[in-house]
Amino acid sequence: MRKRKRSKVLVSVLAAAMLISGINIPAEAQSEQETKAEMFSGTDVVLNDGMFKESREVGEEYLLSYDVDRLAVSLFRYTDKKENAPVDMNNGYGGWEDSGENGIGGHTYGHYMSACVAMYMQTGNEQLKKNVERAVELLGEAQDDDGFVAGFSRVNLDYVFDHPDDFWAGGNNDAFLQGIWAPWYTIHKLMAGLIDAYQYMGIQEALTYAEKLASYAKNGTDKLNDEQMERMLVGEHGGINESFAQLYEITGKEEYIELAKRFSHKAVMDPLARGENNLPGLHANTQIPKICGAAKIYLLTGDEYYKRVAENFWKYVTETQTYANGGTSNYEFFTQVDEEPLSEKNCETCCVYNMLKLTEYISQWDHNSSYMDYYENVLYNQILGSQNSEGYKTYSVDLSMGASTVFLGHDGFECCMGTGMENPGRYNRMIYSKDENSLYVNLFINSTVSWEEKGLTITQQTDYPEGDTALLTVEEGTAAQTALKIRIPGWTEGMTVSVNGDEIQTPVENGYAVIERTWNQGDTVSVRMPMKLELYVARGNEHVVAFKYGGVLLAGDLGNGRVRSIVTDSRNPEEFIQKTGEGLQFEISQILQPGSGSIQLKPFYEFESEPHMVYWNLYTSEEYESQPSLNGSLSERLADVTIDSVVPGHMQSEVDHNYKGEGEITNGIWDPAAQDPATGSWRAVKGGWISYDLTVDPENTNYLLSMFWGSDNSNPDPRKLDILVDGTPLQEDYILENNRPDKIEYFYLKIPQSLTEGREKITVTYRSDPGNNAGGIYGVRTVVRPVDEISWGTTVAAQDASVTAEGTWNPEGSGLCTSQEGASAVYTFTGSGYIRLSARAGSGQDGAEICLDGEKAGVVSAGSGAEGYQIMWESPRLYREGTHTLKIVSKGNFAFDYLQLGDENIKIGNVEAYPELTGIVLTEPEKKEYEIGQNLDLAGMKAEAFYSDGTSADVTDQAEVTGYDPQQAGEQTVTVSYQGMEAVFTVTVKDAGIVRDPDLLADFDFENLTDGQEIVTDTAKASGGYTLTDSYEGSGKAIHLDGSDAQWLNLTGADGSSLLTGLEELTVSYDIKNERTGTNWAFYAAADTKGQTSPGEDYIGILHKDGTVTAERYHDVSSRPANPETAVDDGWNHIDVVFSASDTAVYVNGIEKARVSSEYALTDILEDSSILQIGKANWGSGEYTQASMDNLKIYKKALSAEEIGQNVPEIFVDQAVSSIENSIKDVVIDSPEMKLPDYDGTVTWRSDMPEILIGEDGVTAQAQQPEAGEEDLSGVLTAVITVAGKQKEVSVPVTVRAKLNPDDPYGYLMVHFIQDEWNYKERIYLDISRGDNPEQWDPLNGGEPILASNLGTTGSRDPYLTYNPETETYYIIATDLRVYGGDNAGWSEWQKSYSTKMNVWESKDLIHWSDVRQFDVALDQEGSKVAELGMMWAPEATWVPDYYGEGQGAFVVYWSSQVYSDPEHNGPSHAQILWGATTDFTQETYEYGGIFIDPGEARIDTTIIQNEGRTYHITKKEGQNKLYMEYTDDKEWWLPEAQWTLVQDNIGTDRYGSLEGPAAFKDHSQENRFYLFVDNYTEYKPMVSSDLDKGWEHLDSSDYYLTPNTKHGGVISLTKAQYDALRAADAESAVKEDLGSVTVQAGSTAEDLQALLPAQAEVNLYYDMGTSMLPVEWDLSAVDLNQEGTYQATGIVQSISSNKDAWVGKDGSTAYDAPDRELYSSRAIQVTAQVEVTAEEKPEAVLTGIEIVSGPDKTEYRQGEELDLTGLTVEAHYSDGSTVPLQAGEDGYTVSGYDPQQTGEQTITVSYKEETAEFTVTVAEKEEPTVTPEPTETPEPTETPEPTETPEPTDTPEPTETPEPTEKPDPTDTPEPTQKPTGQPEKTPTAAPSKPGQQPSGKPGQGTSSAPTGDSSDLAGTAAALAAALCFIGAAAAVRKKRNS
Repeated sequence: MRKRKRSKVLVSVLAAAMLISGINIPAEAQSEQETKAEMFSGTDVVLNDGMFKESREVGEEYLLSYDVDRLAVSLFRYTDKKENAPVDMNNGYGGWEDSGENGIGGHTYGHYMSACVAMYMQTGNEQLKKNVERAVELLGEAQDDDGFVAGFSRVNLDYVFDHPDDFWAGGNNDAFLQGIWAPWYTIHKLMAGLIDAYQYMGIQEALTYAEKLASYAKNGTDKLNDEQMERMLVGEHGGINESFAQLYEITGKEEYIELAKRFSHKAVMDPLARGENNLPGLHANTQIPKICGAAKIYLLTGDEYYKRVAENFWKYVTETQTYANGGTSNYEFFTQVDEEPLSEKNCETCCVYNMLKLTEYISQWDHNSSYMDYYENVLYNQILGSQNSEGYKTYSVDLSMGASTVFLGHDGFECCMGTGMENPGRYNRMIYSKDENSLYVNLFINSTVSWEEKGLTITQQTDYPEGDTALLTVEEGTAAQTALKIRIPGWTEGMTVSVNGDEIQTPVENGYAVIERTWNQGDTVSVRMPMKLELYVARGNEHVVAFKYGGVLLAGDLGNGRVRSIVTDSRNPEEFIQKTGEGLQFEISQILQPGSGSIQLKPFYEFESEPHMVYWNLYTSEEYESQPSLNGSLSERLADVTIDSVVPGHMQSEVDHNYKGEGEITNGIWDPAAQDPATGSWRAVKGGWISYDLTVDPENTNYLLSMFWGSDNSNPDPRKLDILVDGTPLQEDYILENNRPDKIEYFYLKIPQSLTEGREKITVTYRSDPGNNAGGIYGVRTVVRPVDEISWGTTVAAQDASVTAEGTWNPEGSGLCTSQEGASAVYTFTGSGYIRLSARAGSGQDGAEICLDGEKAGVVSAGSGAEGYQIMWESPRLYREGTHTLKIVSKGNFAFDYLQLGDENIKIGNVEAYPELTGIVLTEPEKKEYEIGQNLDLAGMKAEAFYSDGTSADVTDQAEVTGYDPQQAGEQTVTVSYQGMEAVFTVTVKDAGIVRDPDLLADFDFENLTDGQEIVTDTAKASGGYTLTDSYEGSGKAIHLDGSDAQWLNLTGADGSSLLTGLEELTVSYDIKNERTGTNWAFYAAADTKGQTSPGEDYIGILHKDGTVTAERYHDVSSRPANPETAVDDGWNHIDVVFSASDTAVYVNGIEKARVSSEYALTDILEDSSILQIGKANWGSGEYTQASMDNLKIYKKALSAEEIGQNVPEIFVDQAVSSIENSIKDVVIDSPEMKLPDYDGTVTWRSDMPEILIGEDGVTAQAQQPEAGEEDLSGVLTAVITVAGKQKEVSVPVTVRAKLNPDDPYGYLMVHFIQDEWNYKERIYLDISRGDNPEQWDPLNGGEPILASNLGTTGSRDPYLTYNPETETYYIIATDLRVYGGDNAGWSEWQKSYSTKMNVWESKDLIHWSDVRQFDVALDQEGSKVAELGMMWAPEATWVPDYYGEGQGAFVVYWSSQVYSDPEHNGPSHAQILWGATTDFTQETYEYGGIFIDPGEARIDTTIIQNEGRTYHITKKEGQNKLYMEYTDDKEWWLPEAQWTLVQDNIGTDRYGSLEGPAAFKDHSQENRFYLFVDNYTEYKPMVSSDLDKGWEHLDSSDYYLTPNTKHGGVISLTKAQYDALRAADAESAVKEDLGSVTVQAGSTAEDLQALLPAQAEVNLYYDMGTSMLPVEWDLSAVDLNQEGTYQATGIVQSISSNKDAWVGKDGSTAYDAPDRELYSSRAIQVTAQVEVTAEEKPEAVLTGIEIVSGPDKTEYRQGEELDLTGLTVEAHYSDGSTVPLQAGEDGYTVSGYDPQQTGEQTITVSYKEETAEFTVTVAEKEEPTVTPEPTETPEPTETPEPTETPEPTDTPEPTETPEPTEKPDPTDTPEPTQKPTGQPEKTPTAAPSKPGQQPSGKPGQGTSSAPTGDSSDLAGTAAALAAALCFIGAAAAVRKKRNS
C-alpha cells in the first residue's frame, strides 16, 4: 500500500539530505512502501563494549540481588496455601508487593520473570534461568484449582463475575475494580512472565500455568455481556489482551484470540479506529499496553481495525503527547494536544517501556525509519537514564526547570520498578531487524548480529553518540545477494556511505540507505552521520525550548546555581552554545538570566541526582524585558517553594502519600482546559474525612497550600470543611462559594512550628460534617512560603467594615445598595495582598468606579445574572502591608455584598514599601489602518504599569482608550490612560473610496469586533449571539457559534430590509470549521419565520451533517427532490453554494463537488419579505450550528466556476491540491480506451509511454494492451492537478492489463433497492463494478430504478439476482412490500398478513428484462395453501445442480416468514427462514419445503455463500439486530438434518451496531478473498474475509465507493463479454435523436418500412465511457403506408433504460392502490425518423418468361406418328407479376424440334417471342399389332418386385431439392419491384424421367400418359408401365421410412 502523503514529505527531506551527502537517489528508488520486517531473537544480537553493555551489566546485578522466594510470598498471602509459602509471611518484600488483599501484589513477580528471561538471552547467566525456573515452580504451587494466582484476594474479582449488573468500576483514569487495585494489570504481568518463560526458556509448566490463569479469566468473563465487559475495562488492566493473543499464537486455540478481542477496550479503541484523537485527559499507561495488545492481534489476525487503532494511537502520542526526551504523560496523564506542561512527574517510565514495545510491533508491518527515530530518542534520552549506577529505577522524569532525578528504592516495587527491571535486557531488541532478503541497521550501538539462515554475521563498531561514525564489518559472508539497509537518522544531514573504503551512492527506501550485493568476509561499510545542535520547541509555548545534539538530549548542570532563562536574539543554538573539548560537552555563557555566568551541558542520560535544566526559557532581549514577572510562571514558582505535594484522586500520588479516608468519597478528572497549572484530578468527601502524609521542613517555617476550584459552590451540597494537621485545626468551617470563578483558588495556611519541629512528615486531614462536602480538593502542598497568587482569607460584609458613606446607602442583607449617582462609600482596612468585591446575581446594575489609596483602580460592571455570588472587581496588583482606603463611587443603581482581602494568616510576599506608579509602557495594537466605519481593533495592545519598587503589572483591561472616531478620515491620535498616566499611538482611517463588487450583497470578515457585537456594513447587517475565536492561519478572527439557541445570526440589509427578496440567483461563500456531527445549519433562508414541516417544506439552506454538506432547495414539496451533497474533510474548509435559476451546485475549496437541477425558483420560495439566518434553521424549536465561520459573502448572482476559483483563499487551494494528491490512486487500464479518473474535474493526464496515448480532453486514454496470456505492461503517467489556477504534477504508476477472453471472469453486478422515505425508491436498481474492482461501484441507468412492480403493494425490497445454467436465464426475485408511500399499516401488520408472493423478473442477457410477475410461496402447484404464512420477505435462491437427480438442477429458494397455527394469524409466532424449490420461479414448478432455520427465536435475511463444498449462511437475529455466520458440509444443506457450526457472532456490530440484509460474494480475481456487504439500516457497509472459517473483518479502504443509501441486495460475477455489453447498454442519451428520413411507396408493408429504417442508434454512455451502437425498436403506428404523406416514426433504443421502471394507473394516478396499473419505461431513450410515403408507381409490364404449366398428354410415339399437343398448357409471365395463358398460333406460341421418323428421345421447344420452354417425347420403332392379353393374365400386384429390390432413388432429386425461392434476389435488395415476388418459384418443365416408372418433376403427382386410345398400343405395355409405377411407389416409401428412422 502506497502512503503517498507521508512519502512526499519524507522522500523530499531525504532527497535533500542525500543530495548534500552525495548519496544518489534514483527517482524510481525514492519510494516509501509499507515494508514488513521481523525482529531478531534475543540471542542473535549481542551487545559489545559500550555504555549499553555497561548499563545492562548493572541491571543484571540488580536482578540477581533479589530473592525469588521472598518475592513469591505475595502470591501465597491471600490464599489457603499460606503454609506452602517458601519463607515466613512476615519475611516477604514490602512496598506495592504487600499492598493489601485488594492491592497490586504480584505484578513485580511477573516483571521479574520477564526481566530474567530477557537478560538470560543476552548473557546466558544460568543463575537467571534457575531464578525463573524457581519462580515458575512457586507460582504453580500458589495457583488454585480454578487457575487463579495473584498477590491479592480473588474475592472481589469473583464478585465482579457473579454480580455483573452491580459491580463497581472506576472511571477511565481510576485503577480500581470492585475495590481491587488494577487486578487485570497484575494478572497480565504474571501471564507475560509465564509466556516469556515458556517461549524463550522452554519451561513447559509455565505454559500450563498461563493457560490455567487464562481459563480462570475466560470462565469468569464469560458471565459478562459486552456492555458489562466494557464497564469492567474502564479501569487500568495492562496489556492483558496481548497475553491472550500470545497464547493464541502459541497454542492456536481460537478461544484465546476471542478473549484477546473481548479484553480490547472498545470505548478507547473505536474513536482511534475512526481517526479521532481521544487521548487528552486519559491515564497514559492505562492505554498504551492495551494498544500493544491491539497491535499483536493485528499481526496474528490481519484485522485492519486493530491496525488502525495501533497506528493512530502511535501517531497521536508521538505528535501530540511527547516531550523532548521521547517520553509521555504529566502526572501519568496525557496532556492537551497543544500543551507540554513541565512538572516533577513527567514521562512515566512504564509509558515509554510500552511505547517502545508498540513501536516494535508496528515496525513489523511498516518498517519505516521514522519509527526508529522515535525509538532511538526514547532509548537514549529516557530509558538509558532511567537506571542509576546502583541499578535503581525512576518512576517518572522531573522535567521542571532546575529539577533533580529521583530513583526508586530497592523495596518499593512500584510499577516502573518492574518495567525498569526489564529494560536493560531489551537494549538489543531493535538494533537490527530483517525481512526475506534484507538486513536493517536501525540503531548505532556496538553489537554483533548473526543471521543464521543467511550465514551472515556482522559486527558494528561506533563512537555514536559522541562521534558520528559507525563501521560495519562482515565476520561471516554469504554467497547469496543480500540487501543491507542502514537507517538515515532524521537528525542528520549529508550522511555518507562507503563500502570497503569507497564512497558510494545508494538508493533510499523508507528512510534507509540500501546497499544490495553479495557480502564476503572482511567487507566493511562505513557510515558517517554529521550532527549539529538543534532547537526543540515545546508544544504551545515557543519560549520553552530544549537542545539536542544529533539524537541526544542535552541538559544543563546547575550545580548549586539557579537559571531560568536564556536571553538572546538568536534561535539557532549553534550561535550561542559552544562545544567544549571532546565528546558531548557544551557550554552556554553570558546570556543567562537572572545573572550571567556560564553553565555546562551534557547528555541528559548522564545525570543521576544532580540539579539540571532540560527545558529553558528562551527570550529575545525585548521579550525578556517585557515579562510581567522575572520569577517564572506560577507552576515554576510553586515548584521553587514546594517541599512535598500530592495530587488528590491520582492513584500513584495518593499511594505514595498514604491516602486514607472515610465517608462518601468521590473523585474525578479535572477538565484540562481549566488547568492553572495542571493537577490532573480531584477528590472530595461528604460527611467524613480524607488524609495524606506530607513531608515538611523541620528547621523552617512551613505553609500548607490547599488548592480548590474557584467556581465550586453550595450547589448541590454546602461546601464547608475543616483543615487539620495531625489533628490540630488550622482552619474551621472554610466555605467554598465561588471564591474565584473559573480559576484555581490557592488557600495558604501557616503551620505552627510546634507541629513541624523535629518531624519529617505530618498528616493533613480535610473533614466535613454530614450534609457538607469537603472539596473538591485539587492539590495539597507543603511549601516554604506562599507565592504571589491570590488567596482569600478575611471576608467581611460590606456594611460591617469601617465605612464612611457619602450619599444615600441602604443596608441590604449583608451588603449595601444605593440608587444615587455619585454616592460613595469609603473603607479603611489593614492588611496586604489583593482586594476584591463580590455581589449576588444581577447586582451592580449601573456599575461603579473604584479608587484605592486615592487613585483610580478600576471600574465595576453590572452583574451577569449567574446563580450565587460573583466577583465584581479584583485589584489588579498586590498591595503592601499597611492601612489602605478603598472608595466605591456609584454610577447610579449599585449594590454589593462582600469585601474580601488578605490577612496575616495568608500573607503574600514581603512588600516593604508601598510602590508609586511611575509610568505606563504601551505595546501598540497590530492593526493601524482602517476604513471608514470600521471599529478600533486593540488586538496585540498591551498597557504595562511600572512602579517605584521596580515591579510592573499588566493593566490593559483597566486602561481607558479614547480619541478614535470611525467616521473621520485621516490620521488620528489614540490615547491610553491609567491612573493619570498616558501613552498614545496613531492610526489612519481611509476614505471609503473602495470600488465594491456590485454583485456582493453581504461581506463579513468578522474582524475588529467584540463578542456578540452587531455587525454593520454598507450593504448588510448581522445581529445575534456569537463569540470571537481565532480563524485559520492568516485570517485573523472568526465567529464561533456554540450550537445553542442563543448563538446565531439574523442577516438583513443595512437598513433592516430583507436581503434576498427578488433574487433569481444567489451565491453563498464562507469558510467553516464544524465542531460536531449531526445537524449544523450554516445558512437558511425562507419566506418568513414560521417553522418548517414535512411534507410541504419551503426554504433554501446549507446543511453540514456527519461529514457532508448539502444544499437544500424546497418549495411546497410532497416528496423531497434530490439535492447536491458531498463529503467534506475535518477542519477548516471553504464552501461556495450556487443557487442558479436552473440548478444548485456545491463547491468545496474551489472544486465543484455536486450539482442537481431544480425547477424551484428562488422568487417563489422566498416571496416578498424573506428572512436569512446563519447558524439556525426553523425546524421544530430551531436547529442550530456548532462551528467557527469566517469570510461570509453573499452574491446576488450565480458565480461561474472561474469566479469561484478566483475567490478561494490560497490556503484552501493548497489544501485541495494536497488532498487530491493524496487521493490519487495507481492507474489500471484494462480496455483499449477508457476514461481516467479526473477527481472532480481537477486532474488531467499526460503520458510519455508510446503504448498509452492521452486524448485532447486530458482524460481519455488509448492503450495498446498486451495480448491475452502476455505479461501486463507497467509504467508511469503524470497527473496534472489544477485547482483555482494552481497546478501540481504527480507521477502515478500505471498498469496496462493484458487482453481478456470474452468468457474470462471480469466485473460484478449488484441488484439492490434504495432507502428513501421521501420518494418511491422501493424499486429495482443495478450497480456495476468499476472495472474488476469489487470495492467500487457505479449505478447503472444514472442511479435511477431499472424495474418496477405494478402488482401487489407496488413495492420491491430486498432483491436478489440468480442464474439457471440449464436454461441460461437470470432471475431477479424480491419482496412484495412498499414501506414508503404505501398503506402505512406498519411492520407488525405487514409481517402478519401481507403478501406471500414473490416479485420475479427474468432475462437472458442482464440487459433486457421481462415485466414483473409473481408466484405465491404459500401455495402449491395447484393453488392450494401449504402453510399459514405471514408476509414473505428477503427471498434468495441458490442453484443446486443435481437437485432432481444427475443433471437436473433446481433453485433452493429461502425467505423469511412468520408461521401461524391459525388461519387468522392471531396466534404466537416469530420469523423463521423457510425454503422451497423451483426451476423458474413459477407456480407450476414450485414445491414448498418447510423450515430451513428456526432456533426458536426470530431469524430473517439469510444469505448463502459456498466455497470448496462447504455452505455458509449469514443470518440476522431479528430481536438483537445482529448478524451471525454458520457453516455445514452437508450436501443437502437446506434440510433440517444438516448440522451447522457457528463461525462468527455479532458480525460488524463493533463498528456499525445494528445490522441486517447481508450480501456475500467471492472475489473471482483473488484466491480466498470474499466480500460481505452489511446493511446498517441506511446503507451497505463493506467487510472482507480471507478465510471464511475465521469470519469477517471490516474493509478499511479509501477506495471503497457505493452510492449512499444502497440497501439489501445481491451480487453476481460477470464475464468480460457481459461486462462490456452492460457498459455498452448503459446509455445516457442518444448522440442524435433525429436519425434522418426514408422513402417508401404507398402500399408497402410494415416489414418493408422496418427494413429501410436504421436498425441501430449511436448513444452516449454514462461515466464518460464513450459511445456505442444499440438496437432500435420502431413504433410505426403513426405511419399510414396506404396514404401519401410525411410521417414521424418513433424508436426506443434498446438500452438498460428501456426496461419498465414505472407504472401509471387509471386517470394517471400513481397512488399505490390505483386501479388498472400499467408498466412503462420512464427513462427510455427515444429517437425519431421521417418517413415519406410516395404514390405507387405502375411500370409497363415486361415479358420475363414462359412456363409449360402442363405438358401434352401424349409423350411416347411410334415412328411415323404426328405430334399430339392435346393437354399442353402454356403461360407467359410479366414483370408486374401478371400471368397470361398462351394459345398456339400466329400470335401465340409455336412448337419445333419434333421428327416423327427419328427414334429415341427428342426435345421439343415451345417458343413465344424471345422466350422458350421445353418438354421431351420418345419415338419408338414401328411394330406390328399384337394380341392384347386378357386382363386376368395381368400380373398380380404381389408379383411386382419388392420396393427394396428397386434401385435406391437417390439419383432422383427430391421435391425439396428443387431450388428454393430464396435463391432468387430478395425484393428488399432491389429498390423497384421489377422482378417477381419471392415465394413464387418459376415453373420450368424438367426433362422426362430417364428410368422406367420415374415421375416427371414438372408437376408433382402428374402422370405421363392418358388412357389408351385407338392406336396400336397393347395391354402388355400398360401392364409393364403399371408394374414400373408400383415399383417406384414402393421404393419411394422405403426411402421415406429409412430417413424417418
